[in-house]
Amino acid sequence: MPSAAGRTLGDASRAARLLIVEDELLIAWSLQEALAAAGHEVVSIARSADEAVAEAVAEAPDLVVMDVNLGRGGDGVDAAARIRQDRDVPVLYVTAYRDDRTLRRVADATPGAQVLAKPLAPGELETAVARILGDR
Repeated sequence: MPSAAGRTLGDASRAARLLIVEDELLIAWSLQEALAAAGHEVVSIARSADEAVAEAVAEAPDLVVMDVNLGRGGDGVDAAARIRQDRDVPVLYVTAYRDDRTLRRVADATPGAQVLAKPLAPGELETAVARILGDR
């Protein structure tokens, strides 16, 4: 079935429906801009763990782009685990927290999930999204 961009749904480079979970709005907007420029649709931006879970249920994204530290809004690793209880959706973490403890928690909650370090290098997000969608 062709997408709006004329690509087939089996094509790894097709436009994907993405949920961004990020408590810092300027960072969320920057991620949204980069993903939209790569041809993807950001269906929602969630700023807390609870909002992330609700939006994942409501929007059924193809991929969740998740921050680890959501400030007073909870924890992204826990939110990802809750989301994956209901849906088999890949999670791409974009975080400043890459210590051993955090990486172990990520691996336990979402085996195989990729973790990108903030700040992102140009093109790094788009490459990771394409790789993850291509693996599905």
